[in-house]
Amino acid sequence: MEISLEKKNKTEGLLTIRLTKNDYQPGFEQKLKEYARNAHIKGFRQGKVPSGLIKKMYGKSILADEINEVLNKSISDYIRNNKLNVVGDLMPLSPSLSSLDVDALDDVEMKFHIGLADEFRCEINDKIKLTRYRIEVADKAVEEAIEGLRKRFAKASYP
Repeated sequence: MEISLEKKNKTEGLLTIRLTKNDYQPGFEQKLKEYARNAHIKGFRQGKVPSGLIKKMYGKSILADEINEVLNKSISDYIRNNKLNVVGDLMPLSPSLSSLDVDALDDVEMKFHIGLADEFRCEINDKIKLTRYRIEVADKAVEEAIEGLRKRFAKASYP
């Protein structure tokens, strides 16, 4: 698996992830076997469904789920290890995973647009004048707010 980040500027980047067949194939095969064990298909006893039939019927969705799982784990590990300040969610730029061929597994390359938080520093010194407000709340307003919360979240009970 290869992950690279190409920064376009301080706040944008292109995250490219290249998964080899060995990264997702073991999990895919395991999930196929698990589906075959638990599948209820007419004409077969439970646990006796051939994995080839499961692969034909559900292979694309199982493969897409496995690749998504591997991608999510690798992306979160990459972001954590490189201490990236990500803004928002990653936006996929590559085609969807539905175009994958279940019978001919190959390397997968996905590209994501990533938003990065720029470093922000705010220094306060003597030249900047700030106003500090003191807010005083009357006891009556506090009691009214408490009573309103009691009425709103009250539960009726019968003895």
